[in-house]
Order: sequence, then C-alpha cells, then structure tokens
Amino acid sequence: MTEIQLERIKLRQITQEDWDFLLMLESRPESNEFQNIREPDEDYLRLRFEYFFDCAEHFPEGGCIRFIVEKEGEPIGDVSLVCTYSDTREWELGFSFLREHWGNGYAAEAVEGIKEYAFRTLNAHRLVMNILYDNKKAIALAERAGFTKEAHFRKSSLIDEKWHDETVYALLS
Repeated sequence: MTEIQLERIKLRQITQEDWDFLLMLESRPESNEFQNIREPDEDYLRLRFEYFFDCAEHFPEGGCIRFIVEKEGEPIGDVSLVCTYSDTREWELGFSFLREHWGNGYAAEAVEGIKEYAFRTLNAHRLVMNILYDNKKAIALAERAGFTKEAHFRKSSLIDEKWHDETVYALLS
C-alpha cells in the first residue's frame, strides 16, 4: 500500500475499510456542489468506489490510484490520480475534503504531495484538473499550485438540468 507522508498530513492508498468515510464524504452536499451528480445514491457511490480498486490493477502504467488524506490518523478528505492517456503519460488529479477542514491549506498540501508523486514516481508528463468555472476556490488552488489554464469549455457540463462552463488546468513535468 502506497503512503505519502507530508508535513501535516498523510496520503494513504484507499482500502475496503474506507467505504464508510468515502460514502459520508461524497454524500455531503458541499462535496457535490461542483460535480456532475449533485445527489449521488449509494449504488452510484459504491460503483465509483469499486472503480478505483478495479483500475488500480493497471497501476502504475495506467489505471488510477486514490488516497485518503489523514490528519493525525483521522480521514479528512481524498485525492486521486486517474490515467487519462497512458501513451502520453497524462493523469487527471481530483480531490475532496470535509468542509470543516477547508481553509487550512490541507488541499494545497495534498495537491503538492500528489504532484511530486506523479512526476517522480509515476513519470507523469502532464497533470490535468478539470474544474467547473464556478468553483473559484479550486481554480485558485490550481493556479497557486502552478497549473496553467489551457481551456474554457462553455456550457459543457450538465448539472441539475443547468449547463455550466468547465475549465481545464494543466501542469507539465
């Protein structure tokens, strides 16, 4: 199991025992405010959870990896890497944190740690973050982490029968 110890937090690869935490995290309205599915049901979340175990079989050449972010042994969020194009070594980075841990720099620390892991361990060429245009906090984090805005897709994401713009931020190794 992969673990990454950072200054204040630890990233550890998910296990089956993380289901209850991830169900709780992804069932919260604030976790889904900027997602394509605002109110995911438990069956959908179970499929998403299992997806990370299935695609981990292809890791590290492709596939994906998902980490639980822990502070002092307690889960506070998650961060993931999904290989979008193995031939070009492009990985998509995603994250979610419990609201009570927002604003403390934990997401920024996790993104910095996962960037380092992706470039050094996975030999990633490019990291991508797809962010809804309305998610100003995630955009600010991406920019602080050195990502560059590469695209703005107008009305490309349908959420609750309303179209939203999406931005693509990327970082090269």
